[in-house]
Amino acid sequence: MAIYWILLFACGLFALVERSRPPEVRGVIDGPWILMMVVIACMIGLRWETGGDWYNYVDLVNGLAYTSLESVLTNPDPGFGILAHYASNGGDGITTVTMFSGIMMAIGLTVFCRNQPRPWLALTAAFPYMIVVLGMGYIRQGIALSFIMIGLVVLQRSSILRYVAVIAIGATFHSSAALFIPIAALTQAKNRLWTMIWVGISAAAAFFLVLRDQADTFITNYVEAEFNSTGALVRVMMTTLAAVLFLWFRSRFRLSPREQSLWTWLSYIALSFPVLLVVLPSSTAVDRIALYWLPLQLFVFARLPDALATDIKSQRLITFMIFAAYALTFYVWINFADNSFGWVPYKFKPLMDVYY
Repeated sequence: MAIYWILLFACGLFALVERSRPPEVRGVIDGPWILMMVVIACMIGLRWETGGDWYNYVDLVNGLAYTSLESVLTNPDPGFGILAHYASNGGDGITTVTMFSGIMMAIGLTVFCRNQPRPWLALTAAFPYMIVVLGMGYIRQGIALSFIMIGLVVLQRSSILRYVAVIAIGATFHSSAALFIPIAALTQAKNRLWTMIWVGISAAAAFFLVLRDQADTFITNYVEAEFNSTGALVRVMMTTLAAVLFLWFRSRFRLSPREQSLWTWLSYIALSFPVLLVVLPSSTAVDRIALYWLPLQLFVFARLPDALATDIKSQRLITFMIFAAYALTFYVWINFADNSFGWVPYKFKPLMDVYY
């Protein structure tokens, strides 16, 4: 368990001493950041028997050892199928899959967090749930979310076509990521109707080609089965809180029109999650969809100190309060959550090979 706290406190310490960065230098990556990303990639990628769905993924990868590549390509998640097929037929088994997911999470976090004014604060907000729980538990959705984080930066800085391409690649690892394709139309101040038409066609094609069968499975496995996730309310409410803070103080965030439009719509959608928790019979269904809105927390809390305070002392106080809130959340989860036993103790594969 110590590894989690060491990394979380390291992120928090860097967050407390960093200054807000202007847009022109936000792409710069320094030495400490590179080191932290390597550590996080290895922590996720080289773990052993650690994570909520570990044995399910081991069985999945082993089961593909005798499956043809043609069969894998017809899977609703062909990108993950190809990865798992290679892992079982020439790679290092489950470690190939976890290492790829760790690298993708590190890349996604680097692209997204380094484009925020306070990247270390964004990483602090990401650590408890996005990195530890999602990155080390839901491998396919973790990879898909990594592509979504990259896509959100692309959407703010580049063309919609490139955004759709990035999200489409992410959807090959977990097809539910295709739900983010229509988001592109909401950022356009000009030609919005035309954009909504062609993006809508793309989303419809994704649904009928990929998501239709997955939607049936999703409804059967989560909604009709009435599965419930402990802690879903807390996780959803943290995203909802970020949405409320953004909508309340967005005039102080100093965003471009495209950025403001994107995060305003994402915030409005996030406000529906608590209602869905009450209306739908399965909190797990809402919880799994809300995972893709986790970047909203990073985006908002990385800007909150500058939006609410003008002097350094007050900014550091707000930064500390954000860090303390996430540290408390992680403490409660790691000690009291029903499924946290899957993460404790943390096992590092290279050390397991040495001692066993």
